[in-house]
Amino acid sequence: MLVLNRRRQGQAPDVVAIAIKAQHRLYKKFWRLDQRKHRHVAITAVARELCCFVWAVLNAAPISLMIVGIALLSTQQNGG
Repeated sequence: MLVLNRRRQGQAPDVVAIAIKAQHRLYKKFWRLDQRKHRHVAITAVARELCCFVWAVLNAAPISLMIVGIALLSTQQNGG
């Protein structure tokens, strides 16, 4: 949990709230579906719902924050 708290520092509060809601909801959904259905069905259902949470974050975050986030991701991937 400590790593998640460090990652969330400096993020917009509404984005963090969506992330926490997604984490709890998707965790519960996966384990409930995994008990009743095939694992691949559970994974697909959770992936579809994750797309909805990503959409919500993109609509909640200001454009400038998204540009900064993309720039940070590209520098981390390039080893910089």
